[in-house]
Amino acid sequence: MIEQVEDYCIVSHSNIKMLEAEVKKMIAEGWCPHGSLTSVVSNMPNALAVVCQSMVKVKPSKPEAAPAPVAQPMRHKHSLYKNLE
Repeated sequence: MIEQVEDYCIVSHSNIKMLEAEVKKMIAEGWCPHGSLTSVVSNMPNALAVVCQSMVKVKPSKPEAAPAPVAQPMRHKHSLYKNLE
């Protein structure tokens, strides 16, 4: 079964607990975390660290078709064929 991404977004916050709450909320809405957390630190005068999480929403997949049954060898019950098996 191959899953296809329907939508993608990046959630970010400077507070890890707030990011965690947002990710949990999105999981409840059908989103899935994709990859690991990433932290970014700006090099501006007021340095700010931000933690990011990629999120994806996956298209519902169709169930795979069951494999075709494998043909079984015939078993003859008639006594005429008994010695041939």
